[in-house]
Amino acid sequence: MSQCPKVTVAVLSWNRLHYLRATLESARRCIKYPAIEWIVSDNESEEPGLREYINSLGWVDHKIFKKQGHAEAMNQVVSLAAGEFLLLWPDDIQFIVEGEWLM
Repeated sequence: MSQCPKVTVAVLSWNRLHYLRATLESARRCIKYPAIEWIVSDNESEEPGLREYINSLGWVDHKIFKKQGHAEAMNQVVSLAAGEFLLLWPDDIQFIVEGEWLM
């Protein structure tokens, strides 16, 4: 594929480190696509270690830590997204199919 359109993958999260970690690790393992922008939006979680985990993800392009409702968080993600396509993914669903399925 010569010119791939950019795809934004955004995950919304709040106080669910175990699920968020599983979702993001499965996404990184399963999505084989050359032009991805990553956004993680956290609703100012209070769970110990969650903010540190998100901050440790050097491959995430935008890390949002803001107290906001679900609709407001989705609107913020849409306004930040630079991709031609947007995959808005919940923090508790893992990817299982590895490979070039996003092509």
